[in-house]
Amino acid sequence: GPTGSIGASGSSRGPGGNSHKIFPMDDDCSVHSVQEFDAPEQQRPRRILVVDDAVSNRKLLVRLLKARGYVCEQAENGQHALDVYRNLCERGVPLETIVMDYEMPVMDGPTATRMLREAGCDLLIIGVTGNLLPEDVNYFKEQGADAVLGKPLNMAKFEALMAQFAGTASAITKSRIVPTDGDTVLVRGITGTTPGMSNSS
Repeated sequence: GPTGSIGASGSSRGPGGNSHKIFPMDDDCSVHSVQEFDAPEQQRPRRILVVDDAVSNRKLLVRLLKARGYVCEQAENGQHALDVYRNLCERGVPLETIVMDYEMPVMDGPTATRMLREAGCDLLIIGVTGNLLPEDVNYFKEQGADAVLGKPLNMAKFEALMAQFAGTASAITKSRIVPTDGDTVLVRGITGTTPGMSNSS
């Protein structure tokens, strides 16, 4: 599908590269994306989609991220984020992370996150909310967010998450196929196999 080149880009880098053979329908995407993107991975810009309806918040975060060497795409609500994601996938542009605001008009962050996951998106999705109420954080994670941070975004925590996921990009994808060790980082990928784990830690 249209999400294959990005969502599956890490899926067959694991042990022996056999994971794509389990799912023949993903075979083409996995093979092409590995050939296209694996070799120049270090040279690729680290691209982040920033989703927030408040222009000032978005501009501030983009400025902070660009200063740290990231390339930023922007969306003003959840629906716009889905459109931008699909467009990047169709163009074969690698995307590393989505930073998703919670409350937005048209479509909120948790809904957009759930729809991204249903569309096969295996990227790191970091939810952002102004209140950090436990029920909101849990709901965001239930819809597919890997982590939820408060506003204003703490860049040290953000970069720690990025570093945590950077070394396990293929594991994030593969965890949906073969459950691993239940590490919190991978919980989003394996909730279908081990329900409730994401809220127990």
